[in-house]
Amino acid sequence: MKLFWPSKLIICSLYIAMIALPPASFAKPETDRFFTAELAAHSNTLTGFTRPRASIKLTSQLTDRLTEVKAEVGDRIGKDGIFARLDTTYARIDLEKIRINQTKLVSKISYLEKEVQRFQTLFQKQSAAEAKLDSLRQDLAQARLALRSVENEERALQEHLQRHTITAPPGWLVINRDAEPGEWVIAGNPLAEVGDFQTLLVPFAVSQDEYLWIKQRAKDLRLRLPERNLTVKAQLHTVSPGFDQQSRKLNLEIKITSDLPEKRGGIRAELTTELPDPAGALLVPVTAVSNRYDSHWLTRTNGQKVPVIVLGRGLPPDTLRVSAAAIKAGDKFLRSADSQPPVQE
Repeated sequence: MKLFWPSKLIICSLYIAMIALPPASFAKPETDRFFTAELAAHSNTLTGFTRPRASIKLTSQLTDRLTEVKAEVGDRIGKDGIFARLDTTYARIDLEKIRINQTKLVSKISYLEKEVQRFQTLFQKQSAAEAKLDSLRQDLAQARLALRSVENEERALQEHLQRHTITAPPGWLVINRDAEPGEWVIAGNPLAEVGDFQTLLVPFAVSQDEYLWIKQRAKDLRLRLPERNLTVKAQLHTVSPGFDQQSRKLNLEIKITSDLPEKRGGIRAELTTELPDPAGALLVPVTAVSNRYDSHWLTRTNGQKVPVIVLGRGLPPDTLRVSAAAIKAGDKFLRSADSQPPVQE
């Protein structure tokens, strides 16, 4: 097939351009030939177990017979917040007695008010003695004070009646129950324990370095739940200002923010921290380490070989953790142990 002369011209131009380019233009980029040593990270997995955000013990303020318990272990407290009730028979009898006395006093006050008004009219006409009017006024004042006293007794008894109902925060779950209907309960003795499982916390005891690592990622933590095969989002919730003298650890709590299919205590949770290697190891590619007769070394960009001690595999898996007094983070080396350093002019 014959080519037209413009096509021949283009092919010749490309051929000349390829010949004119220096060989270095087809070499690998420098970023592929060299790498920079970085500090290796040390992974440490902390283990904790979920617990409710808060829990309280329910107690009775009165000593009486328990007539009703509305929630079993594991049940959720209803919207009314009622957990149990005590017998209110005698309290209601006393309340009825007080209300009867109130009715009597109201009737007496109404009568005395009319008598005082009548005798005041007679006194103005000089048809009644002033002493009688003063006596009626005194009786009326005493009746009104007696009514106020009885009304105050009613309020106190209403409060007493309310304390026959043992309440808990609505929506909380019953952790355990120590009382049954018909049982005689003593004031102050625990009847049950309830907890807020809507929010799950995981307590950890951490070192100072681990605490600083967690604090930097306080709003963006991840917890692994091995038994549930889940990884969930979490946040730093509370940090105790105290310090454990024996373990030398700080106590903190991490809150799970992801929704879980089941919210309960005792779920194992793992938090993995990535801290600088305590041995000061550096992270290098596996291909950069030469191995001869149980000796290992890296090659600098100028061809100098530096002996290193291999400490083990790093993360990611295609890296090694190495240590050497002659190198530090930021030094550059050949990426491949078999490659040659560039020619020094």
